[in-house]
Amino acid sequence: MSRSLKELARDDAFVKLVFEYVRNLGLIAGLLAVVMWLQRNAAPGWSGIWDQGVVIIAFGVAFVLMFLTFENLAFKVSKADIPVWMKGAVVVIYALAAIEFAKYFMR
Repeated sequence: MSRSLKELARDDAFVKLVFEYVRNLGLIAGLLAVVMWLQRNAAPGWSGIWDQGVVIIAFGVAFVLMFLTFENLAFKVSKADIPVWMKGAVVVIYALAAIEFAKYFMR
């Protein structure tokens, strides 16, 4: 059975879950911002190799964190007691938010 938005807003566990995902997206976007800054400001010559190594590792960590967060969200949404269209909407909105966070911090 579907719950109204007002009921969901009063559910502490649900609200904490939503803000947990928003915080996770912010952390991932921040890590991607560091990656992009370091990529643009890498040192020239041989010392730049270390910068590029850090970029590769940090990007890999950000990718893994994004994957874990998205998979966790998809699992929780699949188990939730909400209509199918709402499940799809949650996943699409999360994916769009993740893309926008990344685009904002990668400028």
